[in-house]
Amino acid sequence: IAALASLNSEIKYVVFVSLDAKDTFAQLNDKIEVVVCPFHARSRAARYCWEQFVLPWQAIAYRIDVLHSLAYVGPILSPVPTLVTIHDANSKVVSSSMSRIRRAVLWNVSHLAAKTADLVTTVSHFSRRDLVQWYKLRQEDIAVIPSGPGTHPSGQECSASPEIEKLISGGPYIAAIGGGYAHKNMARLIEAYQKMADRIEHRLIILGYIAGTPLNGNLSEKIQCPGYLTRTDLQEVLRRCDLFVMPSLYEGFGFPVLEAQALGAPVACSRRASLIELTNQSAALFDPENVDDITAVTERCILDRTFNSELRRMSKENATRFSWARSAQEYELAYRSIGQKVDSWLHHGFRCILRLT
Repeated sequence: IAALASLNSEIKYVVFVSLDAKDTFAQLNDKIEVVVCPFHARSRAARYCWEQFVLPWQAIAYRIDVLHSLAYVGPILSPVPTLVTIHDANSKVVSSSMSRIRRAVLWNVSHLAAKTADLVTTVSHFSRRDLVQWYKLRQEDIAVIPSGPGTHPSGQECSASPEIEKLISGGPYIAAIGGGYAHKNMARLIEAYQKMADRIEHRLIILGYIAGTPLNGNLSEKIQCPGYLTRTDLQEVLRRCDLFVMPSLYEGFGFPVLEAQALGAPVACSRRASLIELTNQSAALFDPENVDDITAVTERCILDRTFNSELRRMSKENATRFSWARSAQEYELAYRSIGQKVDSWLHHGFRCILRLT
């Protein structure tokens, strides 16, 4: 949103947000009008009902030319041209990330929204292939617009909270993000780490929610799990790690990898899904279903300091291929292309609505 607001363009945006994000866009310029909706993001039933039955009427009230839904689902029936961004096909491919009912609802609404949208965008060529397979869309009807590298890709130091500062100052560590979802593959990473733990001085810091999951019973003294972190704390953990490891079995884009690279961290990750495309030979790759391979690749990244330094250099270089400014420019072109379909283009200033979850 900030990148769209910074473009030298006459397009204005109406951004619909939940109560949780009501203060997020307070500092942006007058190109952005924020409308706060009366529900919280976790209230999925209220959010879906608002999106299907209220948002189309608000599109008319705000004289919207293009309606862009940024996260999988959008209005199935809309009075204005629509664009929907579907990041991956996880509701079909990944069974562990959500309940069966939630998967079914997400799949059906997302599928119908994609079929009725004027344009579908996704974030990687891997995801486009998945959408062609599972959503039965034509490849030419899906535009690939990659995302940017986190919110602060400069790599500058920030001030971590005292608790996290103590954690990351306690010696070298490997960082990982994933929590307890099975497709994040933390169980194999923990097993691989335990195989090498006696040969390296590094701790393993796992970010995400694992309390109450089977992983919680397999932790050793050198494995630390601080849970969810603030944005600043997360960036400091990534920036100061000696290696970031992503053993995921399925990723439509790979935000954690790209954000870690933008912050200068060397990366080892799965030779799977979108991660090969995202890293573009800038990371050490392993077979995520082979614990011995995870162990060997991770250990090399730690013990071979020349290789570690080279990975760090390649991380920064790869991250420059992605930017929110570039993403915003491509989305603006998409808005203009779709917006030309409506008669209102001739009569009033071009506006776009963005619906955020």
